[in-house]
Amino acid sequence: MSRSFDSEPDAFRAMHTDSSDTNASQNNLLQHLDTLITARLSDFETRFSEQQKEMSSVHLAKIEGLTAKSAYQFKRKGNEQQYKHSVDVCEKLQAANTALSSQPVSSSSLECARTKISEEEEERKKLLITKENVDIGHHSYVEACQLLETAPIRKVKEQLKETEICLQHVGLNTKDVIALTYALLNNNRVESLDLEDNRLTHEAILHVVEVLRHNITLSSLSLSDNKFSPNCALVLADAITNSTWLTHLSLSGMSSFCSFPEQQNNVSLVWLNLSNNAIGETGAKFIGKALTINDTVEVLDLSWNHVRRMGAVTICKGLQTNSSLANLNLAWNGFAYEGGIALEEVLKQNLALKVLDISNNRINWEGVVHISRGLRGNSVLQILKQIGCNPIAMEGVQKLLQAIHTTRSSVIHISFESVKRIPLTLLVRYIGMMGIRIMDLFRMFDADNHALVTKANFIRGLKKIGAPISEQDMRMVARRLDKRGEGTISYSILANGVRNHMREERKEDRRQEILEMKRREHRKALLNMGYNEIKPVYFTEVNMFTSSASRNFSRLLLSSASSFSSKHESVNGKEPLRLPPLAQESNRAKSASQPNMY
Repeated sequence: MSRSFDSEPDAFRAMHTDSSDTNASQNNLLQHLDTLITARLSDFETRFSEQQKEMSSVHLAKIEGLTAKSAYQFKRKGNEQQYKHSVDVCEKLQAANTALSSQPVSSSSLECARTKISEEEEERKKLLITKENVDIGHHSYVEACQLLETAPIRKVKEQLKETEICLQHVGLNTKDVIALTYALLNNNRVESLDLEDNRLTHEAILHVVEVLRHNITLSSLSLSDNKFSPNCALVLADAITNSTWLTHLSLSGMSSFCSFPEQQNNVSLVWLNLSNNAIGETGAKFIGKALTINDTVEVLDLSWNHVRRMGAVTICKGLQTNSSLANLNLAWNGFAYEGGIALEEVLKQNLALKVLDISNNRINWEGVVHISRGLRGNSVLQILKQIGCNPIAMEGVQKLLQAIHTTRSSVIHISFESVKRIPLTLLVRYIGMMGIRIMDLFRMFDADNHALVTKANFIRGLKKIGAPISEQDMRMVARRLDKRGEGTISYSILANGVRNHMREERKEDRRQEILEMKRREHRKALLNMGYNEIKPVYFTEVNMFTSSASRNFSRLLLSSASSFSSKHESVNGKEPLRLPPLAQESNRAKSASQPNMY
C-alpha cells in the first residue's frame, strides 16, 4: 500500500516537468516570431520613407522648374491660382526643412517647423476651395454679374454646387441669364437646367443654346413657356442635331413652331416634350418625317398641337416604321376619323409603342372600329389612356373590349371613364339579348294587373332581372317613361318607348353603314397618298444669329488671368460683352478633370 502511494507523486512530477518544457518552447517560438515581424516592419517603414522622400523631391523640383519660368502665361485662371498656392507651399516646406536640419536642433527650430507645416495645411485647404470654385463656376458667375452690373442671385450660387438648377417662374432678365450661362461654361456638375416660364429674350435664349453646344455635362434642358422666335428655333434645332450628350429636352408652350430639320445626326435624345406649340399640319409633316429616321427618342409629348387630317396621317405613317418610341402622348388634337384609320396601321406594324394617349381627339365610334382592328393584331401596347374622352359611345367600348379580349393582346389598362352612357339603349339591348318580351317584362312589374306600375316597382323589377345599369340610371329611365309626371308607368308608354327606340337605332345603323361604305373609298385614297414634298430647312440666318452669342462668350474677359474690364456696354446692343474664347472652353471637361498643371 505504501508503494502505491509513493509512486503517484512521481507521476505527477513527470507530467509537470513535461508541461513546463512545452511552455518554454512555445514562449521561445513567439519571441522569435515577434523579432522577425518587427524586423520586417522596420525594413518596410524605411523603404516607404525613402520612396516618399523621392516623390517629394520630384514634386519640389517640378515646382522649382515652373518658378524659373516667371513669364509663363496661364490659359485658365484656376490653374494660375493653383500654381501660386503650390509655390507658397514649396517655400514653407523648404523653410521647415532648413529649421529641422540645423545643428543642434533647438526648441525654437522645432516651433518654427511646426508653424511652417501648419501654414502649409492651411494653404492646402485654400487650394481645395479653389479647385471647388473652378469646378462649379462660382467665381465666374460673381465676376460676370459684376461686369454686367447685376446682383448675383443667391439661389443660382447655391444650385451651382448641385446636379440640378431649377429656376422656374423666377423672371430672369437677360443679364441674369448671360451671367448664368458663363458660369455653366466653367461647371462640370450641373446635369439639368430648368428655365421654364421666365420670358427669356431672344439674346438670352441664344446664350443658353451656345452653352448647350459646349457644356458636355448638361444632359437635361427645359425652356418651356418661353416665347421662341423662328430664328431661335432654327438655332436650337441646329444645336440639338449636333449634340451627343443632351438626353431630355422640354420645349412646351413656345407658341410658335419652326420646322425642325431631320434629326439623323442626333444619337442621344430620349425624352422630348413639344406640347402646346400649335404645330398644326405643316409641323406634323416634319415630325412624321423625323420619326421615320430617329431611333433614340423613347418618350414624346405632342399634346395640344392642333394636329388634324393630313398632319395626323403623316405622324402615324412615321410611327409605322419607328423602332424606339415607347410612350406617345397625342391628347387634345383633332385626329378624328382619319386619325383613327391611320392608327389602325400603326398598331398593326409598330413593335415598340407601349403607352398611347389619344384622349380628346374627336374619334367617334367609327374610328374606334379601325383602332380595335389594329388592337387585334397588336401584341406590344400595354396602356391606352383616356380613350373614353372621345365620342365613341357604348358601341366603341364594346368593340375595344372585344379586341383586347384575346390571348395575343398585352393591354393591361384601358380607360373608359368619360364614355357617355344611354341607359335606355343598354336596357333595350339587354332585354333583346335575354329574349324577354315587353309584355312579359311588364307583367313582372305589374303584380295587380292594373296596366300601371309605380317607379319604385319598376326599379325593383329591373334589379330582379339583373339589368346592367346602375340604380341612378334606372331612376333616369323611370323618369323618362313617366310622361305625365304622376309617378307611374303604363304598359303602352313602355311598349311605345321601347319600340320607337329600336326603330331609331335601326335607322342609325343603316345610316352608319352607308357612311362606312362611302368612307372606305375615302380611306383608300387617303392612305395611298404619300408624303407631300417637304422642303429642307436652309439655315441661311443661323450663323448670323449664333455669332452674337459666340462673340459675347469670346469677349467677356480680356484673358483668364486678368480681371474684368471696368468698361462694358449693356446687353441692348451698344457694345459686345466679353467672355473667354469658346475654343478654350470646349476642352473644359478635360482641364477640369485634371486641374494640376504638372
